[in-house]
Amino acid sequence: GSNPNQVFEVHGTVTRSRCVTNGHIYDFQGETNLPRKSPRCHIEGCNSTLRPDCVLFTESLPRDQWMGAEMATRKLESGDVMIIIGTSAQVYPAAGLPELAARRGATLIDVNLERTNYSKLENYEYLGGTAATTLPALVNRVQQIKKTGGNVESIEDLKHSL
Repeated sequence: GSNPNQVFEVHGTVTRSRCVTNGHIYDFQGETNLPRKSPRCHIEGCNSTLRPDCVLFTESLPRDQWMGAEMATRKLESGDVMIIIGTSAQVYPAAGLPELAARRGATLIDVNLERTNYSKLENYEYLGGTAATTLPALVNRVQQIKKTGGNVESIEDLKHSL
């Protein structure tokens, strides 16, 4: 698992909704019976429509999430890893975070169907495939290595064992 204080959802998440009028948050993570119609805010006196708590086109990134992600990236150094998952690497400012991480010496692991512009950066490793299959395999392999008291000597060794 990840430390929730080190995960920044700069584009939001579809597992939460928020009230369009007052910003009340509704967490639908784990729900299996999501409403077919647009749900309404249940706060007394509100009854506003709920929308996904994610950034839509023309909207700005949530300031707190962006600032947290940028600060965390500025703390990265050699020996740290940034995992990039399913991106075109075209939409800034978020597309600039891996570039900053690479300049700081961090290793970039790109889990994607195709290589991105990040492939030109230092310490870049590409893991081709879908996030749905590649990430669980990556997590399982790292857990196996940790369980036996070993270390990941190189990303290449890790890639070949997936």
